[in-house]
Amino acid sequence: ELDQEFNRNDSLVYSYKWHFTDNVDRTKAEIERKKALIGKLFPINAVTTLDGRVVSIDDFKGKPTLVNMWFTTCKPCIEEMPVLNQMQAENSDRFNFLSITFESESAVRKFLKRFDFEFEHIVDSDELTSDLGFQSFPVNLFLDKEGRLRVIEGNIPYKKNENGELEISDGAKFLVI
Repeated sequence: ELDQEFNRNDSLVYSYKWHFTDNVDRTKAEIERKKALIGKLFPINAVTTLDGRVVSIDDFKGKPTLVNMWFTTCKPCIEEMPVLNQMQAENSDRFNFLSITFESESAVRKFLKRFDFEFEHIVDSDELTSDLGFQSFPVNLFLDKEGRLRVIEGNIPYKKNENGELEISDGAKFLVI
């Protein structure tokens, strides 16, 4: 998947993503469905958060929003949570932070007893995640201050440490987005 990042007088810069699949046509359709979401208002309408608050996209307008889509047995999802928590702790005055999972309230509550994840949580959202077409997790969605989807990313990028081993980065790329 090749996307033009920007075009200047002296250069074109592209980003690319690899998709490993057993069904190329299905994967191409999924990519196109996701690209069609860019620029559209994020479809949160009268959903209840884990703490019992009913929210819609209007509740998140005024500040950019990072939406993290995850599930409780997803190792990359769990691995990025400390970085996401740090980002939220340091930037809650500048950004909204929201998590969405298709899993049940009871499964998420049980998970949160063992793992710290400080985002506001929307649970039981199988219909929303299916309608959006996301089947690989984690997914991080970046909404502008009007609630329109601007960028879709996978997990927080990894980097090589001084020993040459891969480790999760500090999330700085996400803050730039």
